[in-house]
Parts: sequence; structure tokens; C-alpha cells
Amino acid sequence: MRSAILPIFALLSGTAILLLGGGLYGTLLAIRADLEGYSAGTVGLIMATYYAGFVIGCLQCPNLIGRVGHIRTYAALTAIASAASLGHALVVDPVIWAVLRGFAGFCFAGLYMIIESWLNEKVTHDTRGRIFAVYMMVNLGALGAGQLLLLTADSQSFALFCAVSILISLAAVPLSLTRVAPPSIPRTPRLRVKRLWLISPLGLVACLGVGLGQGVFWSLTPVFTQDVGVDENATAIFMTVAVFGGLALQWPIGLLSDRYDRRAIICAVCALTAILAAGVEATGAHKMPMVLYVLAAVYGGFSFTIYSLAVAHANDHSGTTGIVALSASLLLVYAVAATAGPLLAGRIVDFTSPAAVYAFISITYLGVAGFAAWRMTRRPPVPVAEQGAYVGISRAGALSAMIDPRSEDDGSAAR
Repeated sequence: MRSAILPIFALLSGTAILLLGGGLYGTLLAIRADLEGYSAGTVGLIMATYYAGFVIGCLQCPNLIGRVGHIRTYAALTAIASAASLGHALVVDPVIWAVLRGFAGFCFAGLYMIIESWLNEKVTHDTRGRIFAVYMMVNLGALGAGQLLLLTADSQSFALFCAVSILISLAAVPLSLTRVAPPSIPRTPRLRVKRLWLISPLGLVACLGVGLGQGVFWSLTPVFTQDVGVDENATAIFMTVAVFGGLALQWPIGLLSDRYDRRAIICAVCALTAILAAGVEATGAHKMPMVLYVLAAVYGGFSFTIYSLAVAHANDHSGTTGIVALSASLLLVYAVAATAGPLLAGRIVDFTSPAAVYAFISITYLGVAGFAAWRMTRRPPVPVAEQGAYVGISRAGALSAMIDPRSEDDGSAAR
């Protein structure tokens, strides 16, 4: 393992630092927007622009990297993202915040793309699985740890936005000093929605559902927690245990999906996630923080696996379609849905109450569970022996599938 990790240590270090800052940035901004008195609809709009920027970045950053190179692009994107994070502290205005958040989404899409293409350059047949697993652990681990940085200062002070800027800036150091030769950025083919539907209706709908649900989770949870009387430190703990819960249950749920009809596992996991989201809503109303943390951990454990299950199920039906093209297309579906989720839920909260945040999440996952149950009546399952292996995915960048160990099986790994 050591011999496989050492050549990519700089890449993983940069990723960890970047996501420490990114994890802190997202939750901090949502908390601060709520404390500024913005309506849930406005908070949802501000947070949704990140995903809109991410979609644009996935589509446009390959051209940018092709023109000026990996290291220059990485340095430029970290500088823009760092400046954007400081801009929130300098100008308190919802329109400006939405624009800055959109720029951050664009930058993070490009940064992920550069890191993942560089990692792909270093993987071999023997190390692909280990490198991919470590990369995904770094993603979720750093994202979760970033939430804990909220405990270090008052979110209404300049300090935390300054910390975000420092971390994003420092993320440029390991890659700027690396001696690893920059790779080429391959053009990843993307599939039309109609083609995705023909390959796997459930995979498409599940990615839509998890995009709606997770977009709302990341964007509006602080609105919910602040309303039920949970302070910002408790909100940070809530978000942290949810992320680490997702990390903890990746393997056991993946193992079950490899042994049984994957549609049944998707149906069960979505149904349980819906129940847990309803439990979070009910518990918050009774102000029981410890129970809320336990529910958050289990909720995160289930909800953070649904995207991976959806991609694995779609891959089971992909035939000659490569996992790289399929995964990149499903990621864009997820990001578009994650843009829509906070916008819809925010408006619903404005007309009802913050409890609607987790009611929206619950109904969304219940809908996916119902669709999964219906699909089980429409065609026979893929024989377990013919199912591809489950691989935990953290919805990182558009090129993460290039280092997915499954990509070698269909020849789609770019080298």
C-alpha cells in the first residue's frame, strides 16, 4: 500500500486540504445566510448556485485546461475560489453571495477534474482499486472533518471565512510543487437523458432523487437546525456525524448489493432513508440533540450510499457503454437535481415551516423507493453472478470514474 500511495501523496494531500476548506465553506455559508435573516428560499438560491457552477465547470474546464495547462489552471482556480470565499465576509448581499458561490462551484469542478486526471495517470492495474478507495476515503473524511472546523470560531466573525480561504489557497501548494508530469485531459463522452433512461430508468431516477435530497441536505439543514433551537456548534456535529456515517456504511451496504438484487437494496435503502429523515424532523421538534445526532449518523450512512448504488445498478445494464461516460453523465444528472432541490425546498419552507426541509427529503426518497419497487415488476433482475462490483463513490468530479476499478473491465480507463 505504501508503494502505491507515495507517488500520489501530493495529490491526496492537496485533495484533503481542499475539501477541508470546501466542507467548512458550504455549511458555514448556509449557517451565516440563515443568521443574516435571509428566507429559506434565498438561502436555497445561494447554495444552489454552487451546483449550477459545478455543471458549467464540468462542461467548460477541459477547454480551459487544454489551453493553459494543469498547474496554471489549478493555481488560477484555487485563487478564484479562495477570493470568492473571502468575498462573502466583505460584502453581505444575497445576490453577490449567490454569484460568488456559483464561481466556487465552477472552480471546484475544475479542481476535481485536474486531481482525478493526475491520479489516473499514476494508477496501474494492480493499484487502481486501492488508489480509488483511498481517494474516496480522503474525500469523505476531509469533507466530514471540515464540518468540525465550525467549532473553532463564531460563524458571524471574519475568522472562519478567512480559514476557508487559507485552506483553499494551501491546497495549491502540493500540486504546484509536484514533479509528476501533468497528464492529458480526455474528452469524456456524455450520454443524453433519453439514452440514460433506456440503459437504466432506476439508475437515472435514483441519481435525480439523491441529487434533490442531498442538495437540500447540504444547503438547508442549518435552516432546519437553527429553527429547532440547535446552535451552530450542534449543527456542525450533526453534519459531521452524517458524513462519517456515510463513510462507515459504504462497505456493508455495498456487500449486500453485490449479493442480492440491487434494485431491492436501492428500494430498501431509500425507504429507510425516508423514514430516518422523517425521524430527524420529528426529533428536532422535540429538541433532543443526542437522538438527533444518532439519527443523523444513520441517515448519512444510508443516504450517502444511494448514489453509488444507482451508478452500480446502471453499470449492470450498460452493455457496451463505458463506465466513464455513464458515470460522468449520471454525475451531471445529480448536479442538475442538486441545483433544483434547494430552490424547490427553499420556496416550500417559505410557505410552510423549516420542518419542511426534512419532509421534502423524506418524500423524495420515498418516491425513489416506490419507483424502485415498480421497476422490479417491469423486468427480471440481473443475475447476481453477472452484476458488477459495488464501488463507493463520493460524487467527486466528472473524471473520478477514470480511476474506478470497474473502468478497466470495459476498456474505458484513459491512459
